[in-house]
Amino acid sequence: MALTDKQQNVRNGALVAAVITLLVVILGSLWNPFHFAADLGFPERLVIALKAALLPTVTLAFAVGRLANHRFASPDDIDAAVGPAPSDRARLLQAQLQNTLEQTVLAAIAYAAWAAVMPSNWLSGIVCAAIAFVVGRAAFFFGYDRGAVARSFSFGLTFYPTLFILALLVLRIGEALVTPAAH
Repeated sequence: MALTDKQQNVRNGALVAAVITLLVVILGSLWNPFHFAADLGFPERLVIALKAALLPTVTLAFAVGRLANHRFASPDDIDAAVGPAPSDRARLLQAQLQNTLEQTVLAAIAYAAWAAVMPSNWLSGIVCAAIAFVVGRAAFFFGYDRGAVARSFSFGLTFYPTLFILALLVLRIGEALVTPAAH
């Protein structure tokens, strides 16, 4: 199946985001730019994960605020939840909010699991992923209405770090299940 020009451009944006994701998560984890010690206990690890999850949560609050502000300022959309069909702008903001909610939940769970499973000196990986999330979401919000090509990179920069973290966690947990523990 031949891809259209638009599909090729979406793929290219997603590929760039995937490469950046690999660099952000792998280098962030191995380089440890935030200098997390190798011997952190679970409470300290959890605090780091929660702090990292605050960054995506801020983008979620921003998305909620944008839709709420639009509804308040628009006489046609102020009662859109119970009244007439929402405007195109309200639907666009709702779609951004829904996607941001989904991405934030995934990221927060992935960050907590990473903090619980991975070596503590790898925790910089989730902080770097959280920073990429914010950059990706900002680009997503402001490029969303320009179509799929404009948002392919920004969506990828938000989603792929979380997906990569989850994949590494599955590998780590799978390895622990099949490798006998040293006593």
